[in-house]
Amino acid sequence: MAAGIPPRRIGLAMVTGFAAGLAVAIILGSGLSNLLWKVVGDALLPLAAADARPLAAALVVLPIVVGILGGLLGLFSGALGNEPREPFTPPTVSGRILAGLPAAIYIGWLAAFGVAYSQAIVWFDWRLVGAIVAGIVVVLVIAAVIGRWRAGLGILTGFSIGAAIGVVVGAFTAVAFHWRVGIAIGFTVGLATTLAMLALEATHIKVDEESLKARFYPSRTIEMTKETIEWARERMPLSRKS
Repeated sequence: MAAGIPPRRIGLAMVTGFAAGLAVAIILGSGLSNLLWKVVGDALLPLAAADARPLAAALVVLPIVVGILGGLLGLFSGALGNEPREPFTPPTVSGRILAGLPAAIYIGWLAAFGVAYSQAIVWFDWRLVGAIVAGIVVVLVIAAVIGRWRAGLGILTGFSIGAAIGVVVGAFTAVAFHWRVGIAIGFTVGLATTLAMLALEATHIKVDEESLKARFYPSRTIEMTKETIEWARERMPLSRKS
């Protein structure tokens, strides 16, 4: 509030953070997400080990889904914007590779997982290393090519961010947490959500010397003090010194 964020926005951030934290605490603490991924794993990966099946299903399904959504969002973000687009300057090859590195690492792991699952290979095996390297190289080559265009860079960046988010969220939701840990994670998520929303609101604050002076300078108190002094002088005139 001192920075100039409207109180209703602060209240909205706190309510949203509380709701997000409560939802995460209930979902993780009750083991509902772990049960869901167990069902998905039983249907999609029946040959995987039972104890690792929920985690495997989460790491296979969620990063792909979120990555595709992120890629589509990156593709259409420029077209849906109201502001005129500036001329596109393709990033360097190293920049394109860096943008596609998270996607490349995930695709490499996914390729190795597919080979291991289909051929019942147990780690460590050089065939899995080859699948990882091949997947990473293929994706990085594609990234270096399509990153030369705005649409390709948007797809690449969106898929990389989505895949990274999917891996983190999938790993968390696949684990069977107990209530104590689930509540702790929910509290952290709620606090982080509130702070993130407030930080976003703070980016819209226009800070200048006049606005800060108007907000913090106690002009009303100073004027009231001056009036009080004048009132006191009128009623208690100072006597002359002899």
